[in-house]
Amino acid sequence: MIGFFKMPQKISSSFLISIITIIAINGLFISQYASAETKATNGQEIVNDLGVTLKESLRSEEKTIVNYKDRIERGEREKIYLAAAINGYQLQLSTYGNLLLSTGVDISILQKTRSEIKSSLLEIQKMMGEVFPASETLTLEKKNLEQQRQLVDKQIAELSKLAGQKKDTTTIEFEKTARQLAKILNLKATYISKLDDIYQKRLKNLSEIQQAFQALETQFTEAIEQRKTKNLFERKKEGFQFSILRTLKQDILELINKIRDITTPSFWINWGDKLWQSAGFVS
Repeated sequence: MIGFFKMPQKISSSFLISIITIIAINGLFISQYASAETKATNGQEIVNDLGVTLKESLRSEEKTIVNYKDRIERGEREKIYLAAAINGYQLQLSTYGNLLLSTGVDISILQKTRSEIKSSLLEIQKMMGEVFPASETLTLEKKNLEQQRQLVDKQIAELSKLAGQKKDTTTIEFEKTARQLAKILNLKATYISKLDDIYQKRLKNLSEIQQAFQALETQFTEAIEQRKTKNLFERKKEGFQFSILRTLKQDILELINKIRDITTPSFWINWGDKLWQSAGFVS
């Protein structure tokens, strides 16, 4: 599960450009004391600059959309890995829980099992640690996007007003570009929402498994302490009975190791890759 999430930039370049240009276009209406000829010249220059900026922003956001699509596709693919890994963890919980209810289990088995539980908790915490930064960054992206959309809407309104006054093809073309940019930003909002849904569900599933393992670890710790105190695992000196107990202990250890093998994230990642390759989805 390592490396599932590539951290995006917190503020897009097109967003910063939009802030600068909206300030610039507002200046078009402030210079009321300048001569009419100077105002017309400077105003057209500002509009032209805005048009260039809008085209650059549109190209930048189109690339960003591709990036979001890739992240969503990757997130959907990782759902398979996560579902399989969680099924494996649930198998662990069930098996270890049954072991805890068994009588006569050697204390060393309980201690080893508790160690396996701790290892699983570390893996789960690591997976959650990869999701948290991506989710937090996405929250910032959502906030920045809302501001960006507001700025573009204002640019559209200003350009529409100018286009109605001047009726020149250049300003009308710039307005069309701004409206295209607004559509791209709306699509970006949809993709961000889908990604956020993927991240939140992933955190919820991992958190539930984490809590279950933490509770089980506490139960094993209490059971170990109780059996130490009551000396429930004193070995029998009879050779035959000792041999049976030793064989049982070995069988349980082998079972724990096998369960451990099929419940690690790496197992399901490798399995998932082979599955997707055989289906022709990845090369």
